[in-house]
Amino acid sequence: MVIDKYRVPVGTLSGGMKIKWTGWLRNLFRLKRSTVPAREPGFGEGDQILHRLDLFMMEKKPFLQPRYSIGQLSEDIKIPGYQLSAIINLRKGMNFSDYLNKLRIRHCEELIRIAGGGRKVNIRDLSAECGFQNRNTFTIAFKKFTGVTPSEYLKKHW
Repeated sequence: MVIDKYRVPVGTLSGGMKIKWTGWLRNLFRLKRSTVPAREPGFGEGDQILHRLDLFMMEKKPFLQPRYSIGQLSEDIKIPGYQLSAIINLRKGMNFSDYLNKLRIRHCEELIRIAGGGRKVNIRDLSAECGFQNRNTFTIAFKKFTGVTPSEYLKKHW
C-alpha cells in the first residue's frame, strides 16, 4: 500500500492514473486499499445506484424543478448524497450541477423538436420550462452541451 505525504492511501487505476481513496469511497466500490480491479464483476452496487438514478430522472424529471438539489435527490431516491455525488462524478464524468443542466438541455432539445416550426419560441419561456432560473444560465449551459447558443440552434433546427 502506498501512503502519500498527507497519510492518505493512494491507488492506481488501469491506465496509470493515481487517485486517493477515502474510506466511504472504498466502501462504496468495495475496493482494497492497494488494488483497483480492472472492472467490477457483474452488476455492482455502483451500477445499481446509477440505474436507479437514471430511471428516476427519466420517469419523474425532477431536473425541471428550479433549484433542485442533490439533497432533494438523495431524499427522493433514498441514497446518501455523498454516494450520489461520487457516482455522478465517477460514472458520468461531471458534477451534479452539470449533470442536471445536461438533462435540462436534452429536454429543451426535445421540446424544440416536438414544437417544430409551427410556433414562435421565446428563449426566456423555454429556459424556465426546462428548469433554469434565468436566461443567462440557460444560454451558458446550452452552449456548453450543444456547442451553439439557443438562438443559433433554433435557426439551424427550425
